[in-house]
Amino acid sequence: LLDERDAALISALRPAHLRVDVKLSAADWRDTLDTAPSEAARVGAGLEIAAHLPPTADAALLDALVAHTLSLPARPARWLVLEEGRNVARPALLAAARHAMAAASAPAPGDASPAGR
Repeated sequence: LLDERDAALISALRPAHLRVDVKLSAADWRDTLDTAPSEAARVGAGLEIAAHLPPTADAALLDALVAHTLSLPARPARWLVLEEGRNVARPALLAAARHAMAAASAPAPGDASPAGR
């Protein structure tokens, strides 16, 4: 969480988005995601979600991420999909993430639509 000083400094920069890194291998990933919209709103920024997926990520985990995200008070301005332990996510994992996000009408990684900016 941002303290008052940090929030004021970031707000003065007028960022387009505030990034939250969500490590889905962590037991508290939902808690991390829950605090992100209010922090982004506090600094007047959109929300960028960097989803760090474990190599074992499956459709159920992706669906849980999207469902939880859609339950938040603000939609993400942008998604980043990363694979834990790799410099670049495998194409199959990116395809699965795109499918899960599209199925839930959430912006997909790299989506150029207004919802995905």
